[in-house]
Amino acid sequence: MSETPNTPALQDITSRLGQVTGHITAARDLVDKGNEVNLGGLDRVVESLCQDIQALKEADQNQCQPALVAMIDEFDRLTQALEQQRDSLQQQLKNVADRGRAVDAYGTGSAGKTPYLR
Repeated sequence: MSETPNTPALQDITSRLGQVTGHITAARDLVDKGNEVNLGGLDRVVESLCQDIQALKEADQNQCQPALVAMIDEFDRLTQALEQQRDSLQQQLKNVADRGRAVDAYGTGSAGKTPYLR
């Protein structure tokens, strides 16, 4: 094997890339279903992978490219899903605020109660 003792093997790196991509896909699926996700620590894992890829010979780095591109593509899809979720939440908050303003506009009745709204 041509790697030095401290250099991760190409197979290990591509396997880890696949695992990270799988986690990102699972996170996107949760977001698509309206759930929250915790991506804490993912940045450190990706940073470690990038450092390990940089430690490889150029030919081995090139072999990582398809798995790396797949991971980046999945990150893009997760970003889109998160943006859609954010936009939906913003609209829901706007609707609640609009309803609150409508209730405030009616004020309270003489008995101190909010009148019945249809």
